[in-house]
Amino acid sequence: MKTFSMIFRKRRWLWWVTLLLFLLLTLLLGTLRRMVYQDKVSTIVHTETEAATQQIDLVKNHLWELAETFHKFKIDIPQITDIMAGALHAKTMQKRQALRKELFKLLDPSYKYMKQFGLRQLHFHLPGPVSFLRFHRPSKYGDSLAGVREDLDWVNRNKKPIAAFAEGRIFNGFRNVYPIFKNGEFLGTVEISYSFAALEEELRKADTDASYTFLVKRDVMNRKVFKDEKHNYEPSNFKGFYFDKSTLRKDMPLSLATIYAINRAISPEAASIMQAGALKSILFHASNIRGNRHILVTFVPVKNIRKETVAYIVKYDFLPIIDEMRSNLKLSYFFVTIIALLLTILIMLGVVKYIMVKESSTHDPLTGLFNRAVVNAFFNKYIQESHRYGVPFSAIFCDIDHFKRINDTYGHDVGDLILQALAKMLQQNLRESDVLARWGGEEFIILLPDTKLDQAVTVAEKLREAIDAASFPEVGKKITCSFGVAQLQEGENAQAFFKRVDDYLYKAKKSGRNRVVSA
Repeated sequence: MKTFSMIFRKRRWLWWVTLLLFLLLTLLLGTLRRMVYQDKVSTIVHTETEAATQQIDLVKNHLWELAETFHKFKIDIPQITDIMAGALHAKTMQKRQALRKELFKLLDPSYKYMKQFGLRQLHFHLPGPVSFLRFHRPSKYGDSLAGVREDLDWVNRNKKPIAAFAEGRIFNGFRNVYPIFKNGEFLGTVEISYSFAALEEELRKADTDASYTFLVKRDVMNRKVFKDEKHNYEPSNFKGFYFDKSTLRKDMPLSLATIYAINRAISPEAASIMQAGALKSILFHASNIRGNRHILVTFVPVKNIRKETVAYIVKYDFLPIIDEMRSNLKLSYFFVTIIALLLTILIMLGVVKYIMVKESSTHDPLTGLFNRAVVNAFFNKYIQESHRYGVPFSAIFCDIDHFKRINDTYGHDVGDLILQALAKMLQQNLRESDVLARWGGEEFIILLPDTKLDQAVTVAEKLREAIDAASFPEVGKKITCSFGVAQLQEGENAQAFFKRVDDYLYKAKKSGRNRVVSA
């Protein structure tokens, strides 16, 4: 575990915060009390912002699981695929219309049942993608969604399921799109999507005092929504964004009039946040709302399939802890000075302990890389995804050659410096999507999702050459590494895959080191 000195050495700002906090609280009393207040507020705002994001992610995952279950048991069955196959090959519009009615009759009871769990749209499409049956609006069909719905375009190209937010012709939604097959033939897609209202329902269960609104970028709405459906949106106080009117509920803890008033007050600051697509909160002090209260307005970006921010979930939540802190500013100077000294010590101990606990549970203390526990979670996740969706997955073991000799000759402190330098070099030569971790000792593991064996070997060779060409002044000579590379095979479990990668590394060591060995 990292020592306190290591934490402070790595984060010099901790020294300055501690010193400044103590001096301000001791010498400037009133001014210092205000700064302590602001510092605590910032911490609370950051924590609440992260908590809001995590809660939204949990609810999204819950709805995704509902969609998965509904798809598995009600849609991915022979009756449905037979209808879609018949629709695809229908010779006449009358035949296709009859199949639409049959599909509607078959699934409408299930659709109505799932609506109580927040389901908004059940939408079948023929290849193209072309709308075949909207359960939420059966009268609208036959329109092409190519270029309108990027998630549908993606599934049509890749024939794989996807979960993403997308604006539609009628409604927006958190969409789960699945390809439909029969005997290997691609028949089209089905969309199971949830509205923001479904998310809000679950979010309100966790925080009954919170209010929510949902905003969509104006240009996205104008470009994609049917002209006669644009009445579902109305302008907001935030430039370039429109309210989804269905989310402007009158039963929220805050009235719509109050929300509009808050939006007008914070719109200049909010504009820069939303134009940048950022996640951020604004603390609003409402002296005329429920008795001089603080309200935290959190802007959580919603991204489309291209990771572009196209919408925002806005949360309005009371922060009674800040209301209480504000009243405590009236404490006497004597007590403030004493409490300030104690709080300075306790806060910094808590911060450092939090950092230590958080990082020790997920990161290697020496190199800052992921540790074995974290990489095991990634390892199993990528294996499951590879087997489920057929995407390639490769892994690399990297081991420093003759590292024991370095430790014995130059000492463990130099060995630690080498490990840190090598970790930094490996990180600089990998993609953001790759997972790099210290496996133990002088050994590193690299997980390469969506990567075939030949690509993984190329990556390993690039790393080997970079290390071989680098200079390490701590030891006054070159350092080399050996690499073992393997791609997950069909039906292979984690233990067998891991052993193959390790065996290739062993062969690289035995065959002369400073080389890459794979299948």
